[in-house]
Amino acid sequence: SSLEFLQAVHPAWAVISVGADNSFGHPHAETLQRIEGAGAALLRTDKDGAVVFECDGRKLFVRTFAGS
Repeated sequence: SSLEFLQAVHPAWAVISVGADNSFGHPHAETLQRIEGAGAALLRTDKDGAVVFECDGRKLFVRTFAGS
């Protein structure tokens, strides 16, 4: 998620796979700022649950499975 990488790929989406309340403090604020600065829609497994991307050949569909 380096700035150089994000500038090169221009991501529309970013998914961070991270456990809730992890002891490492992930994701770091700097990482979130870089991804948001790149204009990517951000999903996180600790907040959004599992993330599934599906494509019908024309459109991309995104589903999340956050627990209630």
